[in-house]
Amino acid sequence: LFSFSLFFKTQANYLDQSIPWFTIGQSTITVGFLIGSFNTPMILVTTLISFLVHVYSIGYMADDKFQKKYFGILGLFTFSMLGLVMSTNLLVTFCFWELIGFSSYILIGHYSEQNEAGAAATKASLMNKVCDISFIIFLMIVWANLGSMEALSLQYLSSDSKFSASIFFFIAVMAKSAQFPLFTWLQDAMVG
Repeated sequence: LFSFSLFFKTQANYLDQSIPWFTIGQSTITVGFLIGSFNTPMILVTTLISFLVHVYSIGYMADDKFQKKYFGILGLFTFSMLGLVMSTNLLVTFCFWELIGFSSYILIGHYSEQNEAGAAATKASLMNKVCDISFIIFLMIVWANLGSMEALSLQYLSSDSKFSASIFFFIAVMAKSAQFPLFTWLQDAMVG
């Protein structure tokens, strides 16, 4: 309901909250969340689909002996997705990115007594390491050129830096979202 109300508010309304996390030299890394007209559609999509998955899972997982673990990890996955789309800092975004990978690994391997589920979870985790490495290279390019991890500072990258950073970020997104040619883990994950 909250995400629906955010979605239908005027474009001028937004919330920006940041606090210092740690300092490196003259640069301060912050933890912050931004809610505005550019990310409220993703907040709405994330909460709506998550709600539907949770409702469907009530009946589907009714007889599962690890039901509490399943719903706990599903909640962590939703929290991580929301953190990803609301974060103002790229390093914090990466932390939520990793939490998504971790919770995906646990959810895919939920039926750990089945060898296929464990193998699928491991394959998904290894394939997602491609995206993690690519994301880290993206972060290094941004930090080396700007000395900042703030997402809004990306607009100040030079053309050459934007191009190389975009390539590594694109590879990271391709692997995480199972796009060609980094999609082979997704079909195995259906076991979970």
